[in-house]
Amino acid sequence: MSMKYGLFWSALCLSFGIFLYGSLPLYEGIAAAAVFFVLPALAAIKITHKKEAVLILCGAFFISLCGMGRMHLADEVWKAQSSWALHAEGTYTAVVTEPPVVNREGEGYARYTAELKDIRYKDGTEKPLKGFAYVYETNPKEIYGPGVKLSVKGEMTPIRIYDNPGKIDLESRYRSRRIIGRIYTEDEKSVRSLGDSGEYRAEKAAELIKGKVMDTFSPYMDPVRLHIMMTLLFGGSYNEIPESVMSSFSATGIVHILSVSGSHVALIFGFLYFLGKWMHLPKKLVIGGAIILVLFYSGLAGFVPPVLRAAIMGILSVAGLFFDREKTAVNILGAAVTGMLLWDPFFLFDVSFQLSVGASAGILIF
Repeated sequence: MSMKYGLFWSALCLSFGIFLYGSLPLYEGIAAAAVFFVLPALAAIKITHKKEAVLILCGAFFISLCGMGRMHLADEVWKAQSSWALHAEGTYTAVVTEPPVVNREGEGYARYTAELKDIRYKDGTEKPLKGFAYVYETNPKEIYGPGVKLSVKGEMTPIRIYDNPGKIDLESRYRSRRIIGRIYTEDEKSVRSLGDSGEYRAEKAAELIKGKVMDTFSPYMDPVRLHIMMTLLFGGSYNEIPESVMSSFSATGIVHILSVSGSHVALIFGFLYFLGKWMHLPKKLVIGGAIILVLFYSGLAGFVPPVLRAAIMGILSVAGLFFDREKTAVNILGAAVTGMLLWDPFFLFDVSFQLSVGASAGILIF
């Protein structure tokens, strides 16, 4: 275990601790980590008498315990959500948190991700709520964006989790986003707007900017190509692209370009670097501007795991240039993974995170 790649090994140990917490009861997980790290440390003392190996293994054990502790805190946050409201029928007050998923084929629907505020039962009793839910509206007359407060009449039902190994781990994704249920509405009168809540302003601003970009190009492009362009730029418009077109992207092996990731961030850094060089701007000014622009672009793309990983890696790379310090790319990846897992340990079970980090690690190591 070379300390040249200390941050990379730290990320692996942190991931190991998170995995143990999700796979075993707490005390069994600690025991498993002890067997994995502490026993080899004791053997190293007896065989080699080298303190360095002991310190490294004990440090790895400590980082694994930190992973378990972080996962425990995330689990406690999940348990604090208002799961008692499942199967409760009444009028919910909720705030839309992100652009809805809209399906216009057949019997169209809009699916909103909404933060639950309270519920009012039929007898007039009101109770505060904590958590998020999917709100489904059939044949919507109006589409509501982030920050809009909604009144939703219906019953909240549990999220279905299908046991399908090899597919997306939806349970961890729901826990990460604190999605506790879904509400299906009966008719168009079951969902109505209560106006702007004043929340989720960043998400609302991002949608306004993307809307202006879309309006700029819409006179010159047909709807299919327009949505493909928006997905190439910002991701997230997959439902607006016909299934036949998505199949063509898959068949040609280029469907990954529809997902915002490291190539987009690299293009931004590269463009600004050459622009700054052409204008003879100070290197540190160019780097500072690039970091601000990447953070802004990541917000437009929704801060999904591949974007976060790419943005953090890119920022750490240019920060190394800023401080005139060279770092290995593997260590930068380790720092990005460590930061993301400390922010949200459920990322470890997200297939988007796994593929993004796995591909980056494969390229750097092999």
